[in-house]
Amino acid sequence: MPDSVLTDIADDLVAYLKTLSLSQTFTSSRTFLPNFERENLTGYVVTVYPAAESREVLTRGQVEHVYTLNAVVRAPVNPANATDISAALYFVEQLVTSIKGQAASGAAWISTENDPVFDLEMLQERHEFLSVLTLNYKKVI
Repeated sequence: MPDSVLTDIADDLVAYLKTLSLSQTFTSSRTFLPNFERENLTGYVVTVYPAAESREVLTRGQVEHVYTLNAVVRAPVNPANATDISAALYFVEQLVTSIKGQAASGAAWISTENDPVFDLEMLQERHEFLSVLTLNYKKVI
């Protein structure tokens, strides 16, 4: 059974992430039901999941699809240690730079938004760095 275009883009993004060598060692995966349990978090983790799709008719025979994915970056940190948080922020910056311009499953990357840069509540209560990247890809079909 074929996958949706959105799923194919997410899978291509995860495959690309697995080829990267960044400042932190990390794992990456695609899911449909993100489950962020602190007990299982031992290192940097990037979780990608489909978020949205919009369509706009360009001509009678062409439709522009904008596919949106979320990539959640998580890492265990000591909230009192500025070095931990700075290292996590730098890792996210590296991800954003690496993804910029990277096509996935025939769709062109068009933008990345990082909001929140990190979640204060997760940092304070769970000693966990959590940052959300929203990635947009465009494909004309």
